[in-house]
Amino acid sequence: MPKATFSFSMNKYYQSYEKKVGEAKEEAFQKLKSNAINLKANAVVGISIDVETNPTSGLIIVSITGTAVKII
Repeated sequence: MPKATFSFSMNKYYQSYEKKVGEAKEEAFQKLKSNAINLKANAVVGISIDVETNPTSGLIIVSITGTAVKII
């Protein structure tokens, strides 16, 4: 009877994790841009990015803040 083997690649795990964080950051940037456009701004200054994770639930929280301005 053949033995069952189990392998886990941390490299694959980290690549997947990095991809998900990148997707969450892109979505947050798009929302920031949309909010700035709604405020009739044409630029955002002082952008700050905060990424938090919860390893037990797999939750990724990305917060992006900035000041919407209109440059004349």
